[in-house]
Amino acid sequence: MSNSVKTIILWVVLIVLFVAFYQVFQHAPSDGAAPEPVSERTGHAESAWSSVVLQWLPIVFLFLFFVFFLRALQKRHAASHEGARLLNQGRYLQALEYFDKYRREQSKQPAGPFNTGVARLQLWKLDEALNDLEAAVRLTNKRQPEELAALLPEHQALTLALLGRAAEARQKLAAVPAGTGDPGRQALTEAILLARAGDAAGARTKLGIFEVKQLGGTVGALARTLDALCIEQLTAERRHVDRVALYGEASPDGLKRAWPELVAFVERAPAW
Repeated sequence: MSNSVKTIILWVVLIVLFVAFYQVFQHAPSDGAAPEPVSERTGHAESAWSSVVLQWLPIVFLFLFFVFFLRALQKRHAASHEGARLLNQGRYLQALEYFDKYRREQSKQPAGPFNTGVARLQLWKLDEALNDLEAAVRLTNKRQPEELAALLPEHQALTLALLGRAAEARQKLAAVPAGTGDPGRQALTEAILLARAGDAAGARTKLGIFEVKQLGGTVGALARTLDALCIEQLTAERRHVDRVALYGEASPDGLKRAWPELVAFVERAPAW
C-alpha cells in the first residue's frame, strides 16, 4: 500500500473518530438528578461551562493525538530525512550512513535500499548501487509505492548505462511511466549510451537540454565532463574538467572500472 493511500485512510479514520467523540460528548445523557444550585446565576454559569468543556474536549483530544502521531512519524523517519539533507549538500558519505541506519530500522521499506543506492551512485560505487536498487525493486513488488514507479527504473537505467550494460539500460528507461521522472537524468542516460556507442554528436544533443544542465552533484559534473569528452571527439578542442566536482568524496576507481575511457580523458584534460 502506498504512502498516499495510507495518508488518506489515516485522515478518514481521524475524521470518523472526531465525529464519534463529538456525538458522544454532545449527547451525553445526564444522571437524571437535578443538582442543588447555590443560586440561579451560578447554576446557569456551571451549565454553560460544562457545555463548553464537552464541546472542546474532543477537539483537544484530537489535537493531542495529532501531536503524538506527528512526533512519532518524525522520529520514525528522522534518519531518512537527515540523510536526504546531507545528500542535497553533497555530503554523500555521511548521507549513506544515515540511509543505512534507516534501512536497518525500516527493513521492509523500499525507500531504504533506494536511498542507499542513490548515495552509492553519487559515490560511483556502481555495482553496490545497482544491488541496492534491485533490492528496492524486490520490496516494491510487495508494497508498490507510487513515488518509486519512475525513480527506481530511472536510477537503474543510469547505473546500467555507466556500467556499459546498454540493452538493460534501455529496457529500464522504457519502464519509466510516460511523462514522469526526471527528464534531465533520463537524457543523461541516453547521452551516455550514445557516447559509448560512438555517437558524440547525438550525445551532445541530449546533453544540451535545459534539464540536464540543472543536474547537480557528481551526476551533474558527469554530464559536463561527458560534454567535454564529446567536444574533444568532434573538434579536438580540449575543455577543462572539474575533477573535484566529478569525484566529490569518492575516488575515481569505481568509475574507472566501469568506463576507463572516460576517466582517461579526465586525467589528460586540463583541470580547473
